[in-house]
Amino acid sequence: MNSSPEQSSAVPAEHPGRRRWWVPAALFVSLLISYINRIDISFALPAMAKEFAWSPAQVGRYGGALLGLFFVCYGMSNMILSPLAARLGPRKSLIAIVVGFSAATMLGAPLGGSILAFGFARGLLGIAQGPHVPMMNTVTKYWFPPGERSRANGIWISGMLLAPLVAPIILVPIIGIGGWRMMFLIVGLCGVALSTPLLWVFVYNTPRQSRWLRFAEIAHIESQLEPAIDDEDWTFLRLPDFWLALAGGILNNFCVFGIMFWLPVYFTEGRGLPFADLWYAASLPYVVGVAGIAVMAGLGDATNRRALIAGAGFVLTAVVVYLAAMTPSLAFAIACFTAGVFFQTAYGAQEFALLQRILPQNNISRGAGIYNGIAVLIGGCGSSLAVGGSVSLTGSYTAGLLLIVGCSLAAASVLLVLARRLRY
Repeated sequence: MNSSPEQSSAVPAEHPGRRRWWVPAALFVSLLISYINRIDISFALPAMAKEFAWSPAQVGRYGGALLGLFFVCYGMSNMILSPLAARLGPRKSLIAIVVGFSAATMLGAPLGGSILAFGFARGLLGIAQGPHVPMMNTVTKYWFPPGERSRANGIWISGMLLAPLVAPIILVPIIGIGGWRMMFLIVGLCGVALSTPLLWVFVYNTPRQSRWLRFAEIAHIESQLEPAIDDEDWTFLRLPDFWLALAGGILNNFCVFGIMFWLPVYFTEGRGLPFADLWYAASLPYVVGVAGIAVMAGLGDATNRRALIAGAGFVLTAVVVYLAAMTPSLAFAIACFTAGVFFQTAYGAQEFALLQRILPQNNISRGAGIYNGIAVLIGGCGSSLAVGGSVSLTGSYTAGLLLIVGCSLAAASVLLVLARRLRY
């Protein structure tokens, strides 16, 4: 029997394919290695303190100064170098960024005998890493429709959470065998060897420039992107939602870096955990955190209420960090920090999807650079100085943890206001 015209024309549409998901996977590796380069100082500090006979007050003072210097350089680099990196193109810029921060990390080995010289190396690390996140935002904005961005961002953002998970397992044995100087050399070499080939093969400025993406998938992506605007400008600075998102980013960075950078020192110096046992205590929160990113990113794309989910996550983060600060039990403190990292991923999974929604396409590199630069300068640097200063003044880590609790509650308030304005 002959089919009707309607039946014969009902040809199933070609599936566009899923090759685009290799792009955030390559970005994930680069961010994972970037964060290991960034947090390796947390594992070197106890070994450096032992070698140079630093007191607990000196550990807090020197550690806070080194982390603060990194964040100042990193934040300024975000704002100054991101527009330049955008002109070069995300693909070439990302490769140059990885080579740059790897070289800066390796400099820590020969310059580590002097705090001033070592600080110079950490400053260079911050400068090299500055445009990294803005360029990954730019790539994601151009490669993924709005309905997929929480998941796409979540893939590469999980590198930030996986870094504290794998860092103790890798870095503690290296320090134990070859010392902290050898650790800086190995970490730096891994950046060039592992990340740059993946970026070269998989990451292109736009889907249409890719050599391995099918035309159907290119058409699928481009059909759902926001309208393109050619000229860069500063009009995003007049958007109230941008400033609300920035306030949330500042407070988030205070919480994230306050936990991430000080947790290894807190467990060893504040709770008396043997350095050899640090790997499991510092890693466990981020095992759960990686799973949290997957759960929260999927929830954000499914519900389209990303700001609300992020705000609720901060409320729960404040509760469990407070319990960690108050409990005398090390095991319960580890459990609380584990829950805290999980709840915080409610924001981490949505952060850049919100930013990519708020910023016009022509402003994504410049806007992301301003956003990330200010958020890190105030939040990251402030966290390093405030937590380190509280340890130096009080000899206790409790005050620093309570600062994180307060910032979590403030972040929740900001995100809930944004949720009322931006239903995304």
